[in-house]
Amino acid sequence: MSRGNKRTTLRPQGWACGIILASVTAFASLASATSASDTKQAENEFIKGRDAFMEERVIVAAEHFERADALAPNARVLLLAIQARQAAEQLDRAATLSALALQRHPGDKKLRRLARKIVKEAKKSLGRAEVKCSEPCTLLLDGRLLPGAAATVRTVYVHPGPHGMQVSWADGDSNGESSRFRARQGRRKKIRFDSPDAQAEQELDEPAEEETSGTESEVVLDESDGTSPVLFWIASGLTGVLAGVSVVSAFDTQSNPGADAVRDGCVGQGEDCQLYQDGLASQQRTNILFGVTAGAGIATAVIGLFLTDWGAEGQPESASVSRSVRPYVVSVGDGGQIGVVTSF
Repeated sequence: MSRGNKRTTLRPQGWACGIILASVTAFASLASATSASDTKQAENEFIKGRDAFMEERVIVAAEHFERADALAPNARVLLLAIQARQAAEQLDRAATLSALALQRHPGDKKLRRLARKIVKEAKKSLGRAEVKCSEPCTLLLDGRLLPGAAATVRTVYVHPGPHGMQVSWADGDSNGESSRFRARQGRRKKIRFDSPDAQAEQELDEPAEEETSGTESEVVLDESDGTSPVLFWIASGLTGVLAGVSVVSAFDTQSNPGADAVRDGCVGQGEDCQLYQDGLASQQRTNILFGVTAGAGIATAVIGLFLTDWGAEGQPESASVSRSVRPYVVSVGDGGQIGVVTSF
């Protein structure tokens, strides 16, 4: 996530109107904050953000809006923070704020419409971490505090690559808890942080001989968004077998009884001739087999393209499956033998 006083070309009239309207609604809501001190700080941050926004210093404005929202959560202020990050072309920050908006203000139509649009774009080009805390916590990503008040569930969008996340609990104690993870485009990861109290409870529940030391958080580095590649290779093998059966059936239809035998043996008998009926049955069987094979091929393609998690990590070597599956057909006398060859 970049920092700096980035300037960008805005539409002054549109942004100014938005700022003025947000000022009225935001201050009305901020006044209802439970802490007078937080309200005052939030108002000051909002004013600084408003001034920076009007001067087109959008990154500075976004940071002030985010701090104002953290002190006194407010849909209008959060909307301005998202718009500022969007104007600064910081999709990861805008999407993280948008996920927070959808979680916190699902009934705000304007905010929801913008947030959904940004999240949809982010899911295609960024990675995301779904974080759960046993108690409300604030998060630091790569050493920078993430926006929003303390919460137990957060969705964080990040650029592909390695990242580090640290947790801070409501009492300000980070307890050294941190996670390292690698984000990948279009994929999500699950991360869980347990507070010191929750860790102590877990230790009390464990048998003495199984007690372990340390404060490492539980990290699920990757959650598959699809099925294992094993299913695709099995489907490929079955499709190959069906293709082989169809080919054998086609050869059998041509030679048993064969067009010449039907022509010579059914003279004057019409369609009631047994040889003709046998040939017709063989042809129908072959057509059905080719139809089933085509359907299996389409299903295999769908599994491979849309349903398979090709990037799955952490699979044991013993569970790996060959990436080479080839059907074979061998003629043996009047019949044939079919099968599948796999290469490891």
